[in-house]
Amino acid sequence: MANSFPTHRPAESTHHRLLDFVKSVLINIFVSPYATVCDMYCGKVPDVEKWDEAQIGHYIGIDVETSGVNEVKEAWKSQRKAYTSEFIELDPCIEDIDSFWKDKEKQADVVFCMHNLQACFDSEEKARRLLHNVSALLKPGGYFLGITPDSSTIWYETEIG
Repeated sequence: MANSFPTHRPAESTHHRLLDFVKSVLINIFVSPYATVCDMYCGKVPDVEKWDEAQIGHYIGIDVETSGVNEVKEAWKSQRKAYTSEFIELDPCIEDIDSFWKDKEKQADVVFCMHNLQACFDSEEKARRLLHNVSALLKPGGYFLGITPDSSTIWYETEIG
């Protein structure tokens, strides 16, 4: 009898569960009702349930892949949300958000970067671009929250670069 469940390596499954748990905790701590949140590298599957539970006011989803942004848009449109949303296709480590972001008056209370943050530390230029984009997105006093799998990667990349 064939197994109908997808097969995952235990490390990947554990990593995804841990990341999901950490993001839920951070949302519960830092996101207040009606907040504007930005999710960098939002991917093909947004954390819709987490944002619904947090009762956010506005969602900004950013991803480098057109397919990812389009799938997230479609998922959002198919559900009636109590909050507004916008989606931006760009790589926040390479491109400047100013030319893509249309609704600049809706700055984020919290910017999340739970995936691909380590890729932004390949070079000083990429790290500076990311931080410029985060500062453009954030309201004064807002929070930037990100996760990298291993901080030694950042130190290694900054020492070599």
